[in-house]
Amino acid sequence: MDSRNMVLSATLVLLGIVAVAVLAFALMNAREMYMSENAIPDGKIIAEEAEENESESASESSISSSEDYPPLEAQDKQRVEAYLGSHINEYAITPTSVLDGSFYVTSIEWYTENAVVMTYSDGNKTIKARATATVNGNDVRIVNFNEFQVTE
Repeated sequence: MDSRNMVLSATLVLLGIVAVAVLAFALMNAREMYMSENAIPDGKIIAEEAEENESESASESSISSSEDYPPLEAQDKQRVEAYLGSHINEYAITPTSVLDGSFYVTSIEWYTENAVVMTYSDGNKTIKARATATVNGNDVRIVNFNEFQVTE
C-alpha cells in the first residue's frame, strides 16, 4: 500500500507541475493571441510608445482617429509616402528578424484622406500597419502608427 501511495503522490505532483507549466505558457501567449488593435507586443499602448518618442501627444485613452485631422492634398500624400519609406525603421514596433537588418516599405494604400495601410518587410517578416499623418508645410508628422498583422 505504501508504494502505491508514493506512486500516486508522485503522479499528482507531476501532474500539478505540468498544469502549472501549461498555465504559465497560456498566460504568456494569451497577450499575443488576444492583443487589441492598439496594443504592441511588449504590452504598451501605441500612444504611450509615441509619447516616449515625442512624436505623438495622444493619450492611452484617446488614440487619434483619422477623422481628427484635415484631409491631405496629393502633394502632401506624396510627402507622407516618402517620409514613411525613409523612416519606417523608427516606427516599426516588431523587431527585424535579420541581425542588424532594416525594414523597407513594399506598398502604401490610402484608405482615408490622411490615413494609410502599408506593408513593409525585412526580407523574412512582412508586416501590415495603419498610419495617420498630418503635414504642415514640409513637416510630416505621423500621429498614429499601428501594426496589425505580422507574417513570417
